Amino acid sequence: MARQNVFDMKLSKLYTLLTAKAIKKGRSKAEVDRVISWLTGWDMSRLDMEMPYGDFLANAPAYCSQVLLLKLTFINIDPSPMDNKVFDTKTTR
Repeated sequence: MARQNVFDMKLSKLYTLLTAKAIKKGRSKAEVDRVISWLTGWDMSRLDMEMPYGDFLANAPAYCSQVLLLKLTFINIDPSPMDNKVFDTKTTR
């Protein structure tokens, strides 16, 4: 069986796996929905769960401006001493 690219998978499949893992770790489906909405700007009640995951990411209405801080914290880098301009999403690049 050929491996499927994660970006081609339906969002519903990944969402099911993600919520199952969160529940196993003592979290709720509502918490997962809140985090997804916070990170991507998607309204979970109106989200087409049959879209490919790649489209879900590419068409996110409003990525959270603090995602980079979250990533840095996740990999154990303290973002506080860094220049705030790095994290300013309003500056032109």
